[in-house]
Amino acid sequence: MTASQDSAVIAALVETGKAGAMHLTVTEVAEQQTSTEVQAGDVLETITPEGGQATTITSFSQLRELMTTIAEGTRVTLGVRRGDQQVAAALTTIAPQEGTTGSLLGLSLKISVDSKVDATFGLSDVGGPSAGMMFALGVVDEITQGH
Repeated sequence: MTASQDSAVIAALVETGKAGAMHLTVTEVAEQQTSTEVQAGDVLETITPEGGQATTITSFSQLRELMTTIAEGTRVTLGVRRGDQQVAAALTTIAPQEGTTGSLLGLSLKISVDSKVDATFGLSDVGGPSAGMMFALGVVDEITQGH
């Protein structure tokens, strides 16, 4: 599936309550991020700012909101699942985009959810934000028939 199709399915599953646990998997470490402890394939489970409390990561929006409260340059420890092991990986947060508050982890993340719904599309070479919205509406329509 394309990114817009993947995002559409996740949005539809979350909207309809058909999504279980959300998983945030590292796909890439940004050039600005100097940590070598985080690896592609790591699944984020917790984040602990230096001197702060551990927070269990339950969704991308929750992580994004939390990052607005953590200053750039803060050392954080991520609890990650690497294969079948629990690992602690430390990094220092990086500057966010100009005009925003907080900081970034400097990681590209893939979002997935647990669900019994299997959605596939019969279209290829169709993507982008507008297509994603239409895909999401189509998935919602299919899994909530008549509601």
